[in-house]
Amino acid sequence: MPARPRVPDLRSRLSLLAPTPATRRLLRVIWPFLAAMALLLLLTAASFALLSAGRAYVEGESLWSKGQKNAIQALARYSDSCEARHFAHYQAEIAVPLGDRLARLELLRSRPRLERATAGFLQGGNDPAEIPGMIFLFRHFRSLPVFSEALDIWTRADGLLLRIDAAAEALDEAVRRDCANPAARRAVLDEIYRLNDTLTPLQRQFSEALARANRLINTVLLALMAALSLVLAALGIVLSRRVVQQGAAAERSLALSEDRLRLAATGSNQGLWDLEVGTDTLYLSPGLRQMLGFPADAARVDAADLRDRVHPQDRAGSLAAPCAGAAADGKFDEEFRLRTADGSYRWFRAAGQAIGDARDRCSRVVASIQDVTDRHLLQRSLLAELRQRRSALATLRAMLPTLGPLPAADAIVQDQDDIAAVTRAVALLSARQVETHARLEAILELSRDAFVSFDADGKVRHVSPAFAAITGVAPDEVMGRTATHFSARMNRQCSPGQRFPSLEQLRDAGQDGLLDFELALPQPRTLTAELNEGSHEAIRSVLCLRDVTRQRALDRLKSEFISLAAHELRTPMASIFGFVELLLSQPATLERRTEALMVIHRQARLMMGIIDDLLDLDRLQAGGAAELHIDSVDLNALLHKACADFAPPAGREPPLIEALPPAAVIDADADKVRRVLLNLLSNAYKYSPAGGPVRLGIVEADGPAGLGLYVQDQGIGMTPEQLARVGERFYRADGSGKLPGTGLGVSIAREILHLHGGHFDIESTEGVGTRATAWFRRSAAVAQRRRA
Repeated sequence: MPARPRVPDLRSRLSLLAPTPATRRLLRVIWPFLAAMALLLLLTAASFALLSAGRAYVEGESLWSKGQKNAIQALARYSDSCEARHFAHYQAEIAVPLGDRLARLELLRSRPRLERATAGFLQGGNDPAEIPGMIFLFRHFRSLPVFSEALDIWTRADGLLLRIDAAAEALDEAVRRDCANPAARRAVLDEIYRLNDTLTPLQRQFSEALARANRLINTVLLALMAALSLVLAALGIVLSRRVVQQGAAAERSLALSEDRLRLAATGSNQGLWDLEVGTDTLYLSPGLRQMLGFPADAARVDAADLRDRVHPQDRAGSLAAPCAGAAADGKFDEEFRLRTADGSYRWFRAAGQAIGDARDRCSRVVASIQDVTDRHLLQRSLLAELRQRRSALATLRAMLPTLGPLPAADAIVQDQDDIAAVTRAVALLSARQVETHARLEAILELSRDAFVSFDADGKVRHVSPAFAAITGVAPDEVMGRTATHFSARMNRQCSPGQRFPSLEQLRDAGQDGLLDFELALPQPRTLTAELNEGSHEAIRSVLCLRDVTRQRALDRLKSEFISLAAHELRTPMASIFGFVELLLSQPATLERRTEALMVIHRQARLMMGIIDDLLDLDRLQAGGAAELHIDSVDLNALLHKACADFAPPAGREPPLIEALPPAAVIDADADKVRRVLLNLLSNAYKYSPAGGPVRLGIVEADGPAGLGLYVQDQGIGMTPEQLARVGERFYRADGSGKLPGTGLGVSIAREILHLHGGHFDIESTEGVGTRATAWFRRSAAVAQRRRA
C-alpha cells in the first residue's frame, strides 16, 4: 500500500486563523475597560453638546431682549418723526423674537416640522451650528421642571410681545391717519411702554431659569462621570476575581462539551467510528453500536465483525480497504448497506478522513456514518413515478394524431423528445382555443342579441357586450350573482305591470317558447327571452334576449291596418249585400230596382276606390323612387290644368287661383304631383260643406324645399288632436260618416311627397278652416340660375 502524505485536519487549519489563547484571555480582561472608555467619550461629547445648546439659549435670550428693546426704541422714534424707515426698523428688530416664537410653537406640536423650527431659530439670529442642539434640548428636556419653568416664562413673554406688535400696528395706523396730531397716538405709545415694563421682569426670570438649567446639566453630567468611575473600579475587582476562576470554568466547560457530544451522538441517527489500521480495531459511538447490535459495553470492536454486516454487493468499498478507498487528499465518501440488529439491511453514508503517521503511512481512519435509508426509499419512489410519467407521456404522444388537425402536426409527430412534442401540441391546441375564443367573442360583440350564461350553481358566468345596450344594466351588477338576483335586477328595469320571466318559466316554455317583457327605459323597449340548456358544468344554460320593439310595433300596425281595412270594406259590402237580398227576396218596381242598383253601384265604386288607393299606397311604398317618372314640371301650368279638369261639387264655385311666382319649376313626376293637388282640392271641398271659397296657389321659400303648393278652405277645420292624426290610414276628421271618402288620400299624398324629398305643412283651426301646403324641391337648373 503506497504511503500517503499527512493531511492536516479541518480543526488544524482553522486554528491558524483563530486568535491565540493569550489573546483571548487579554480580550476577556480589557473589553469592559474599552467599553467604559467608549461610553465615557460618548458621555463627554453629549455633555459638550448639551452645554453648548444651553449657552445657545442664553445667547438667543440676549438677542431676543436686544431685538425687543430696539423695536421699542424704533417705535418711539417713529411716533416722534412719522418716518416710515423707523417703522421698517421696528419690523426688522421685532422679527428676531417673533422668529424664536415660531420655533417654540412648531416644537410644541406632536409632530413638529424641524425645517420650520430651524427657520424660526435662524430668524431669531441664532448660530446655525447650534440650532440642532437647541432643538434636541427643547424636545427631550422640556418636561423637566426647570426647563418647564423657562418654557412657561417664554410663553408669557411671547404673549406680551404679540400685544406690543398689535399696539405697533395701531400706532402705524394712527401715524398714517394724522401725523400732525401726536396727542392722538400718545395713548398707544403709553400702552407699548407699559407692556415693555411688564416684559422686562420676565426676561430676567427667563435668564435665571436658563442659568439654573445649565447648572443642573453640569451637576447631572458630573454625577454620571463619578458613577462611571465607580463602575470601572468595581469592574476591575470583578475581573480580577474572574481571572482566578477562569481555569475552573474552562475545565467545567470541557466536561460539559464532552457530555453534549456524547448525547448528540447517542440521540441522532448519525454515528461515529474510528479505525486503528494497525490493530484493525474499531471504535463505534453508542448509538451506532445499539443500531447494529454490538454489545453496549464494548466501546471497541473487531473491524472484521463490522465488515461481515456489510451487504454482499457492497463489500468492495472503503470498509474493506479504507486507506485504499480514500482520495489523494485522504478523504472518502460512499454509501453502502449494513445489517442492523433486527436482521434487516439499511443504507448508510460514510464520510471520513484517512490520517497518516509520522512516516506518511495510513494509520487511522475517522468517519461519520449517517442512516440514509429514507433518502434511498424516496429516490426509488421517484424513479418509479418517473417511469410512470414517461409511460404517460408516450401514451399522450401516441394520442396526438387523434386530437384533430394541428398546424405543423408532422413536425410534432417526428419530434424525438416526448416532452417537447407534447408541449408543442399543447401550445398549438391552446393557441387554437384562444383563436376560437376570440372568434366567438367577436361574434358576440357584433351580435345585436344579448346572451347571459349560467353555471351549474345558477350563477351568471358570462354577459355579452350587447346586454348593457339593450337592457340598461351594467354587467358588473349581475356577474357572479345568482339567477334570483338576476331576475330581481331585471324586474327593476321592467315597465309598471310587467315582470321579467324567471328561469323556471323559461324552462317550462321549452326550446321553442319565447316570452316577451317590456323595459321602462327612456324609450319603452320590448324584449323576447329564450332559454337554452345544456349539460356542461361551467355553462349549464344560456339566456338569449332579443330586442323586438320594432317587430312588435310593425305587428301592431299590421293588425290595426287589417282591422281598419276590413272595417272600411265591410260598410259598403254590407250595403251591397243588403240591397241584393232585398232584390232577390221581394218583387220591386222598376224605379225601386233602379234605385237599389244605383246604391249597389255607388258602394261597389267606393270599394274599388279603397282597393285602388290601398294598391297605389302599397306600390309607392314597395317600389319607392322607381315608381316615379321624373321630369321638369311647371307648377303654374300644372295648377291651371288641374283646376280645369277638377269638377267641384254641385252648387260650389271652382277653386280660386291666387298669385303665382313667375318661375315655378320642379323636378318631379307630373302625374303624381297632379294627384296630390286633386286630393287636396277634394278634401277642401269635402270638409267645407257649408260653402265658402277654396283658394290655391304657389309660395316660395328659402332652403331645399323651395316651392309650396297650397290649398286653403273655410270649412270645419280640425282640433289639435285631429290635426296630429292627419295622414293615418283610413283616418277622417269627420267622425259622423256622412262625408264620402276612403281616408287614404292624405296618406297617398304624403308618400308621394316623401318620394320627391318634400313634406307636408298643415295648419287648421276648428270652425275656421284648413290650409295644406305640399312642399317640393325647386328644379336644380332653376335653383342654379337663381343663385347665379
